[in-house]
Formats: sequence, C-alpha cells, structure tokens
Amino acid sequence: MSSALWLPYDASSLVRLGARGEAVSGWAGDGGQQYGLVNSSVAALQKVLEVWEASSCSGRSDTDDDYEDFVEDVIGQARQSDPSVFEDEEALWSRVFEEVELGVLVPEDE
Repeated sequence: MSSALWLPYDASSLVRLGARGEAVSGWAGDGGQQYGLVNSSVAALQKVLEVWEASSCSGRSDTDDDYEDFVEDVIGQARQSDPSVFEDEEALWSRVFEEVELGVLVPEDE
C-alpha cells in the first residue's frame, strides 16, 4: 500500500505527494499521462510554495521601478528551493516562473 497523497491541481490534473523522500509528480487528466516531476520532495514543494506565496502576496506591481530586480530575486529563490526541477524547462515550476518572468503572472493587488 502506498502512502502517497493525491491532490487536484486543476480540473483535469493531479499532483502526487509521495512518502518522505519521494518525488512529487503530476498527471494530466486527459488519458492519465504523466507530465513530469513537480518537486524532488514534499519538503522542496513546500519551499517553492513559500516563495510563490511570498511573491504573489507581496503587493509588488509590474509598474514598480525595481520590479525586474524583484522578479529576478523571486526566481532565484525558487531555483534555490529545488534546483533539480528547474533543469527541465517543461517542468511545472519552470513554466510557472517563466510566466512570472514574462509578466503573465504578477502579484495580486491587496
């Protein structure tokens, strides 16, 4: 029996949280195809989520003069949280933080 925990990611995808020390991975709902590593461990997932939450709730705006420096720092923190998942440009967090860098995902207004 597996001690993994499955969480919905969106309407058609799941994230598998493995037992201690196991990788976190995800599956798309359309055919159950694995879309890759999410994080190298549950602890690493928590660290990346902390970076994500801090940045998305920072109150910063893409109109701030130093916003590019802010984004660069956020991406650096995320990469340090779990370097192995950023090696694959198609991995979940690589894509999410690329959208942050491109300005598609910006912090929410408070």
